[in-house]
Amino acid sequence: MNVNILWLKKAICLCGILLFALHASAAISFSSAGWEQRSKISIDTTSNEQFATLELPSDFFTHLKPDLGDLRVVSGAQEIPYALITEQTQDTFHVLPARIFDLSSIAGKTTSFIIDLGTSGDFHNAITIDTPSENFRRIITIEGSRDRVQWWMLQSRAQIFDYTVRDINPVSIEDTRIAYPDATTRYLRVTIHDNGEAPLKIQGARVGRQISALTREIVYGPSFSQQENQKDKATELILDLGVTGIPHHKVRIHTPAKNFHRAVGIYEQNNTGQWQLLTNGYIFAIDTDKFQGENLILQYPESRSRMLKISIFNRDDHAIAIENVGLFGVARSVLFPYEPDGIYYAYLGNPDAKRAQYDITFLSQYIDRKKVAGAVASPIDKNPDF
Repeated sequence: MNVNILWLKKAICLCGILLFALHASAAISFSSAGWEQRSKISIDTTSNEQFATLELPSDFFTHLKPDLGDLRVVSGAQEIPYALITEQTQDTFHVLPARIFDLSSIAGKTTSFIIDLGTSGDFHNAITIDTPSENFRRIITIEGSRDRVQWWMLQSRAQIFDYTVRDINPVSIEDTRIAYPDATTRYLRVTIHDNGEAPLKIQGARVGRQISALTREIVYGPSFSQQENQKDKATELILDLGVTGIPHHKVRIHTPAKNFHRAVGIYEQNNTGQWQLLTNGYIFAIDTDKFQGENLILQYPESRSRMLKISIFNRDDHAIAIENVGLFGVARSVLFPYEPDGIYYAYLGNPDAKRAQYDITFLSQYIDRKKVAGAVASPIDKNPDF
């Protein structure tokens, strides 16, 4: 039997099983009396799809338990199964066999080497340079060739850097990966422009194809106040999101200041009003002849606290000016089957509810999320049956 026909029959069979399972599990009776709020869901039925996806608005989280266990999707008197989708970054780097040769330097000018992938035809779009050198910034040129005679420019001005501080609280931040357009050439020529600096110590290079699917993040603009803690020699930023429950995991500090390096502590406020440490880190902005770069973004374990405190430890330096602070949270969506003539609601806020478990959580991996109907939630209302 033709392989394509066999595959098509299997796909049709799988779709049939999927739809049967979803419709069978959809027939779950629902009593709305225990839910305090609800929100009507409007679905774009013009897309003629069998599934819809609803991105949860930020105000949903203020009415839901931390595990979202009291969220239900309902049509009429029936509970509709859904899959909770958390948008996560997927970053893969498939390394190809390669060797480097002709490593050489022209003092104060350039360091260069050639990479041989063994054969032409394999796609690649990134190089990671392995070096133990510290505290550098270099401009990189990358060229590709099939025969080492004719070379094509793949990347004319990329940057690699390392920023390392070795003290009681060490810090090391580096980025030595260079991206370029997809190529299939066997040879790569890498030129590092030293611009008067000593050549980097090159231990090797990894070539491969990088595939990235970025996280869909939601940006929040909390109000904040600033105060100086003379005892700890720190600037304290108190951030207020206005409501409890919104998940956030990353902060960006906006400052015009240059040439500073500060330790930072990030704290959340617990239910008793006490500050609990989430993480420590460093922020810096360097602009000198030897190095230009900055790191003003810090990640921390996901928090649902309304209040955050960011302590910037100045030691004996002047405080840096803070213009603004932004918080980031990962987008969450629910994926569910729907009928075009159905009326759908999201029910929220039931302290006695447990997180629902549906087949669609597993089956959602077989649903093409690019081919689902979009949905939006209306403002939250009191549930008239509560």
